[in-house]
Order: sequence, then C-alpha cells, then structure tokens
Amino acid sequence: SFRKYCSQYVISPQEKTFSMTRKPMTTLILVDVQRDFHPGGSLAIPTADDDAARIANLLKEQAANITRVVATMDSHQKLHLANPGFWVSGSDSVTHPEPFTIISSQDVADGKWKPRTDLKVLPSSIDPKIFDG
Repeated sequence: SFRKYCSQYVISPQEKTFSMTRKPMTTLILVDVQRDFHPGGSLAIPTADDDAARIANLLKEQAANITRVVATMDSHQKLHLANPGFWVSGSDSVTHPEPFTIISSQDVADGKWKPRTDLKVLPSSIDPKIFDG
C-alpha cells in the first residue's frame, strides 16, 4: 500500500528542498523453522535446541536493530520457486529449466527465466501482516 511504501522513507529538509532517503531496515529470516527438528520430533537434530536458544538470544540482544522477523517453513509444493515447474524460459514461455538449474537474480532481470504467469495464489496462503496490499 502507499502508506507502507511511504513509511520506508525519511523526508528530510535540506535548505529549501526536500530529499527522500530510505530508512535502514533489517529483516531476520528464519529458514525452515519446525518443531520436528527439536528433540523428540520426527526429524530431530541434536543441536536444534541450542540453535533456538542462540536465535532467541540474538533477538533479545538486537531487538532495537531488527525491523521484522520472518519465519519460513519448507512446504515441498510442486510449484514452489525452487522447482523447475515454477519457471519458464523468457524466450518461449513454455520450456522449463532442467532440475537443479541455478537461476540467478540476474537471469530473471535479463529475462532468461521468468515465473509462470498461470500460477494461482490462494488468498488464504498470503499473510496480510507481511504483504499489505
């Protein structure tokens, strides 16, 4: 939304004009956070509790410096962006990459690969706290 976009900037007067500078923002991304990785879980690893304690400590120590925290969970969906079915060739919009093809942000910017345009995202799968309009 426009309000959210504007909140990312600081408007500061300089002489008789205004300039906009982007506010610093720090996002902590916690990848594939699952209870199953902790002792007693179906995918338990011995250091999961220690990892969680380190993350909690980081959050306490750096609370003033972290703008937001986003936790992801591996979904293994067929059309996840890590799967070839999510991508098509920028030249023919049909050909999918071979499995394990590395697709860089530069490849996307250059139009070599692009997300399929026929994918549908269910409204219930979007967290409104993260994606605001």
